[in-house]
Amino acid sequence: MYATSRETESLFQEASKSMDHSFRRGFWKYTFERLFALQQYHEKNPKAKLLHIESDVLLLPNFPWDKFLTYDSIAWLNVNATHDVAALVYLPNLMATKSLCDFLRKELSKNPDTTDMHALLSFARNFPLNHRYLPSLNDSNAREATTDLLKENIDSASHFDGFFDPLALGIWYFGQDPKNNYGISTRYIDQEHHFLSATEVHLAFKEGHLKDQLGNEWFSIHLHSKNLNLFGPTWEKWLTKYLDDAANQKNKHFFSLPALRVALQDRPIKAHLWHGLAQIGWLRDIAKSPGIALFLRMVKKLLRI
Repeated sequence: MYATSRETESLFQEASKSMDHSFRRGFWKYTFERLFALQQYHEKNPKAKLLHIESDVLLLPNFPWDKFLTYDSIAWLNVNATHDVAALVYLPNLMATKSLCDFLRKELSKNPDTTDMHALLSFARNFPLNHRYLPSLNDSNAREATTDLLKENIDSASHFDGFFDPLALGIWYFGQDPKNNYGISTRYIDQEHHFLSATEVHLAFKEGHLKDQLGNEWFSIHLHSKNLNLFGPTWEKWLTKYLDDAANQKNKHFFSLPALRVALQDRPIKAHLWHGLAQIGWLRDIAKSPGIALFLRMVKKLLRI
């Protein structure tokens, strides 16, 4: 069983001065700390190879478990130029796990307001020989990715014989987490700041295989919406339905009352008011001014929103 060390607790106490650890009862703290939990497990099982999978990731029947057994680099998925994502994190040995967690602790100590997504990207940039990205990009779906990143993805895809979704496909086909928008989830939103262009990936599910229009295999989908239909006994029916909907962009919105209840408990009232103001068009336009944007960031930090 995982236990928070004194060193880790001290780090988070300092970080709480800059990061909102009250959000969803410590969401940002636990996204970091789960990686430290992997180190404790690995130390007790030093011969193991670890694959961490977030609970909102749908694994397809053709998931390439055996391919990970012959992979020798730390690996996860990239989102864009500023964020990586821990939807899947592969740790080939204990030494790799220790080096990653040591770096993350130093990064958290140096930048208390960082998140796991920023810190993982920082590790990948600082240790390119020890890390490789799992494949999500190819020539047909990538936008604004560097030549080196695209090549790394294509090389990695040749090992796995397919691709993994960092987040963009899950949001496009299945919607956003309704807790993020007061119970409302919206599908068919292209995450233009992501390197993976979801509009260029047309998925179909047949005979246990999820493939795009070019015949590429997709092994996982990161379900930002947390849609439980896709984790139940009739998941194949629901998966097919959602993919069919997407062909004509049907059923774009859905509402979840339980998600609304959770959203209202997530933040203090000042944060909800701030969110409401941010939805007003003319205020949103004013906030795009660099000077105003800087001022608003200072106010948010002061109010701890």
